[in-house]
Amino acid sequence: MENNQNIESTAPDFPNRDKVRSDAVEVMDKAKTAGREQLESGKQTTASQAEKIADVIEHASLRLKENNLQTLADYASEIGTTIKNFSEGLHKRSVDDLVVDIREIARRNPTAFLLGSIVIGVGISRFFKASAERRREPNLKDSEIVDKSSYQPYVSE
Repeated sequence: MENNQNIESTAPDFPNRDKVRSDAVEVMDKAKTAGREQLESGKQTTASQAEKIADVIEHASLRLKENNLQTLADYASEIGTTIKNFSEGLHKRSVDDLVVDIREIARRNPTAFLLGSIVIGVGISRFFKASAERRREPNLKDSEIVDKSSYQPYVSE
């Protein structure tokens, strides 16, 4: 114990230590707030997209019923309802609640959580790859679009 007192008494006193500490806390709080805002924005975007997908699937279910494909229509309707419930859950729940749920799933079933994370990662990477490829494609203007119906086949004589 005497050694600890000697170390503390010989340690240099930094007059700005409290300021540095408070600045660090402030930066961390700002980072947390920015991260939370990003997550909230992503959550709302995901919920909106899921809602649109659910509507499309529900529309497909109605079309299947019209074509007397009742079993497929029932499956599609069930999938649409599940996606819509997921979307509503995202809209209603906070980011903190979702994080708690994710941690609980990871604790209860780590294998499923790991596999789900891999699937999500692959899906996200494919999305970004497709987006990058679309950005590289040249945008054709109306004046550059050619009416292919006016082409005559080339016949060699």
